[in-house]
Amino acid sequence: MRQDTVLWAAQPEEGLHAAVFFPAAFLLLTLAGCAAQPVKPFEQPEEVEQITQEESRLWAEAERIDEALLDSGQVYPEAKLEKYLQQTINSIYPGFQYTIRVRALKSPMLNAFALPNGSIYFNIGLIARMENEAQLATVLGHEAAHFIQKHSLRQTRQVKTMSAFALGMNIAGIPLIGDVIAISSIYGYSRDLERQADALAYEHLQRAGYDVRESVKVFQHLAAEAEALDEKQPVFFSSHPKLRERIESFNELIASSGQVGGRVERGAYLAQTQGLRLACLEADLSMDRYKSLILVLE
Repeated sequence: MRQDTVLWAAQPEEGLHAAVFFPAAFLLLTLAGCAAQPVKPFEQPEEVEQITQEESRLWAEAERIDEALLDSGQVYPEAKLEKYLQQTINSIYPGFQYTIRVRALKSPMLNAFALPNGSIYFNIGLIARMENEAQLATVLGHEAAHFIQKHSLRQTRQVKTMSAFALGMNIAGIPLIGDVIAISSIYGYSRDLERQADALAYEHLQRAGYDVRESVKVFQHLAAEAEALDEKQPVFFSSHPKLRERIESFNELIASSGQVGGRVERGAYLAQTQGLRLACLEADLSMDRYKSLILVLE
């Protein structure tokens, strides 16, 4: 489990431990002082076992976040759903099935993020808003691409982003209580890195046999929801370039490849995610998210 994380959308609780902040800040300052070697993406799965000292420190921090999320009770406790999410990512990146791990979180917010060690977290709110497995695979594939391309390492080498990470850990505290968003939401990846993730995800969606046209639909659907809720962007996309850039990027990839058709898997998706939809509505209600609740019911 692993990459770019953690900041609560909710207000931090009292009594947050300063000890949480200082290890994260120390880690990032240490990384800043390391001799910057070129960042090479994982081209083969076995390269995961050959990470540098700089990367291993970042992975250790990610593992600590994994443990905190598990201890916090925020992980959605349904083994069937977790198995389904894992099978989906395994079909997209089969060589990394022992490294990339997917879990769902209980929050109704539209969010997903990846940690530097390959952990991907998906809020049930985002899962509930999607219509089929091809759309799920699009976002999973994009987040996993950030891990494979080592975008978090590139990002932590930027002083501004490292400061943001330390701030996020300070605000969040451990154990985590509330809704999480990727720490990259403060600044986000560059447009080039996001498009690089789009391209790698698209390539693997094709190989897995998904209908790549659904990649555009998922972003169009969420853009429409953001407009209906009078939000500038859903929380998930605060860690990414604007929705229109994602739509534009995937449209360009579709046009250049000329691919039409493929797996959508609507029935299987609805069957596998049926239970969390009610849980998501209940969470919206408990958080007084009435506009979102009305929109979903409509």
